[in-house]
Amino acid sequence: MASSGYIISTVTDCGCDLVSQEEYLTISDPKAIQYVYANSQTFTRQKFVQNLIKMLLGPAIIAVDFDDHKRQRKIMQPAFGSPHLRSLFPVLIRHTQKVRPPG
Repeated sequence: MASSGYIISTVTDCGCDLVSQEEYLTISDPKAIQYVYANSQTFTRQKFVQNLIKMLLGPAIIAVDFDDHKRQRKIMQPAFGSPHLRSLFPVLIRHTQKVRPPG
């Protein structure tokens, strides 16, 4: 099966301290991303990136790990369920028709 993305591994100085180096993964392959999310205890975000996201967005779901992420995801889950999304279809269709170019 052909890959539809890439994975790049780099080792770099994190800029946080003169001695340490960290390995970073840049991933665009959907199956690899799914694997990373399923194994989030193994693949953690760099603290610098996590702190930057928290500073910009607050304790949002993309900025927290493990138990906090699970708790926030559980709270948000009903909004993405079939009944709720189905109820939004008329609104989405109405707005799509407003922005659709004539023709």
